Amino acid sequence: MSGVKGKSGRKANPDASLERSKKYTFYVKEYARTNANGNIVEWVEDSYFQWFKIHHGARWQERVRAWMRQDVQHYRQKSYWQCNCPNIGVMGNWRSKKAPHCRLCDSYYREVDRINNMSYTEKQEYYKRKMEQLKREK
Repeated sequence: MSGVKGKSGRKANPDASLERSKKYTFYVKEYARTNANGNIVEWVEDSYFQWFKIHHGARWQERVRAWMRQDVQHYRQKSYWQCNCPNIGVMGNWRSKKAPHCRLCDSYYREVDRINNMSYTEKQEYYKRKMEQLKREK
């Protein structure tokens, strides 16, 4: 046996000193293949997973990662909005659309949310300014 015990996994990328890969395990269903006596001969992976590997070959993990990125981007665009805070951390400056006001930078998801948060007198002043703008534009 050659090699060092425990060093057979994914090797570090020498070009990317600030990134590394971490192993995650996900479960794929397997089905038992039996002989005539009913004894289990081997375990066979789910056919969809086998077809996925046949279709994408050695790059199947790369396709799974790409799909995860696309799914997260779609989810983020659908369920979150960007405020004016600095983009720091995992969530960065993304806020849930259920909370349309960011208390840190005092920005709003939509203009309607800002108007709904105004007092009665602030709303009157806002609409008065809007009406004056419309008159000037004519």
